[in-house]
Amino acid sequence: MDSRESSSFLVTPRDSRALRDPIAALRKGDVASSQLINAANPSNFPAYEAGSIGGTLSADGAKSLSGWLALFPGRYAGVAYGTNDAGWNVSPAAFYDNYVVMIQAVLAAGKIPIVPRIPWGCTSNILANVPVLNQKIDALYAAYPQIIRGPDLWAYFQANQ
Repeated sequence: MDSRESSSFLVTPRDSRALRDPIAALRKGDVASSQLINAANPSNFPAYEAGSIGGTLSADGAKSLSGWLALFPGRYAGVAYGTNDAGWNVSPAAFYDNYVVMIQAVLAAGKIPIVPRIPWGCTSNILANVPVLNQKIDALYAAYPQIIRGPDLWAYFQANQ
């Protein structure tokens, strides 16, 4: 696979789409992702579409992802929900089940899912809930070896506060 690592996602010179909550999008600086890749490798300037919608939960992604993927011709789909789920105390079991629906939708669409770990944050709900939700993401990695592991955003942002 010909890929380049940006500051946020493993992406390729082919089209990619990142579907996630907007908090993760803001932390990762989506505005310049294509420019960052181009700066690292001037022969590549990937088409990149951020699918962030404010206030979304993994349940919203589970309900809508199949329709969004039908509109997307790219090969790789970044799926990065969880910050809002942690903030709203979504149960780890419900979070995992929502992710299973999304990963299965990506695979059924013939695409490759890219899933990072949820970012570190300083609120009490994030500190209490994200570690358990990230354990569910680790379980997804084990259950679906087709997933490309995205960056460990918890470790990165915790180390770079």
